[in-house]
Amino acid sequence: MSDGIMVINMSGHIMFMNAAAEDVLGVKFSRLSEQLFAAAFIADERNDAFNQLIINATYDKDAVHHGRVDYHPPDGDKTSDKDDAILPLSAPLSLDLTVSFVYDDDDNKEGVVVLIEDVTKLVKVEREKREGIQLFSYGLCVVVLFLFIWQILSAFMEVPNWLMARVMELLTFSLAVFALTQTSLTLKDIGLVAPLRQIRVTLIRGAAIGAVIIALFAVARLIVDQIMPETTASIPFFDWHLNEPAQQTYFFVAPFQELLAKGIVLTALLRIFYDSKNILPIVFGSSMLFAAMHVNYGISMMTVAFVMCFVTGWLYLKDKNIWGCAIVHFCLGFFVTCFGFEQMFL
Repeated sequence: MSDGIMVINMSGHIMFMNAAAEDVLGVKFSRLSEQLFAAAFIADERNDAFNQLIINATYDKDAVHHGRVDYHPPDGDKTSDKDDAILPLSAPLSLDLTVSFVYDDDDNKEGVVVLIEDVTKLVKVEREKREGIQLFSYGLCVVVLFLFIWQILSAFMEVPNWLMARVMELLTFSLAVFALTQTSLTLKDIGLVAPLRQIRVTLIRGAAIGAVIIALFAVARLIVDQIMPETTASIPFFDWHLNEPAQQTYFFVAPFQELLAKGIVLTALLRIFYDSKNILPIVFGSSMLFAAMHVNYGISMMTVAFVMCFVTGWLYLKDKNIWGCAIVHFCLGFFVTCFGFEQMFL
């Protein structure tokens, strides 16, 4: 059987455990054979719920007891799935227990049989799905709040884009703090931390894509100069200062925006639709939300933002961190202005 079985006789001695029970409970039957259940398990106070459910069954002999409890294996490093990483010492297993009496041929009670099902992986998926729904909902709230602030400010002043960028960064930072403190998400889960080798590969890939983007901008500018000389005559071929002063720090802005679009929103959608084999709608959804963040720039910038987020979404899925995406984002958002395209078309 894939589920664990443990049999305890009427005097409280452990009479049988199958291999699955040994694996889940982290003990060998050969060490517990005919040992009292209390002596084997009661000493570990972390497993009070596990012990109590079994003990309750001995007092209510006419009922089948069922419940979900946490269980800490003695060695602290058991896992619910051999393909999963080893759980830390503080992470218990989640077990579904069914406790009932076993009878002999004369219908006399001989003992208690405990059916043990390891549902740790299922519980983890359910928790992550709930957290994904929660985070995506808060991501939507962040975008709505951003638009609300923009509209309020617009009623009294001409709102500079750099100010709205700071507002979005503040909202993103607040959402990231919430995700890290109020959910099971870690810095690794939201793409801020990864193994050094993986970061190195990501940065190289992002820089290579960024270099291609810059080269394409240069070629496109040469073509536009030939086609529309009257439009580009007053615009330098390349100038850092074509960006607004606040835009000079765009290499800080890009990671913040990638953290919201990929680390939080895309990660939340991946958790909600964890069993989906079609990733396209998930990337599409996060890209639409990212485009909405750029509504104050107009439809042209929203379109560019959507396309960029859609493309870099696949990069994030490959690299599992935001840094390569941030480099591509920076190159697109910063150098498009350096080559004068924002002045020409946006």
